[in-house]
Amino acid sequence: MMEWTTAFSIESEHQILKNSLLTVLPNMTKEWKVTFEVNPTHYSWNGWKSILHLTTGGKGVGSNAKVGDRIPAIWFHKTRGVLVSSALGGWASFNKVFKPLPPAGEWTRIEVSQSLVSSQYMFSITIRNEQVFSNPNKKPVELSEVKVYASSPWYARQKGSLRNLRIEMKAPIAKCIVREGEMHFPLK
Repeated sequence: MMEWTTAFSIESEHQILKNSLLTVLPNMTKEWKVTFEVNPTHYSWNGWKSILHLTTGGKGVGSNAKVGDRIPAIWFHKTRGVLVSSALGGWASFNKVFKPLPPAGEWTRIEVSQSLVSSQYMFSITIRNEQVFSNPNKKPVELSEVKVYASSPWYARQKGSLRNLRIEMKAPIAKCIVREGEMHFPLK
């Protein structure tokens, strides 16, 4: 049996800063969920601004991009909207852009997840409690040593804050066997 377990969380408000490493996750299963609220203070005109970036170590573009570089990575752009990039179907950086942009000065909830539905892994994106994208991932992967940045070391940061960041994964529940005053946890 598999249940969602919290791998990492920050409830309090956290300022988004370039190269701000929040944690390193030892493992990331094929089923994961990244949920947070973001409050951008304002938008500037010069390009994409990083919000959150989960990675095994790369920025996810160019000939050196590999699966694990963006799982996921999220940016805002003043005129283009919200960019969510993640490994999907063997692609290192599958990108989707959504409008409208969250209002500056307001908290907006974003969730990016991948979970097993029936017999396929579904990658989905929810913004403001509305699912804006869903697609099967035919090549889900498990990863190790996943760095969680708010924002990344490679891109300019979005000015603002995050709160209620929660990274969850599906993990097997250990079955406990009780025999007359003893407890045993069987090995996998």
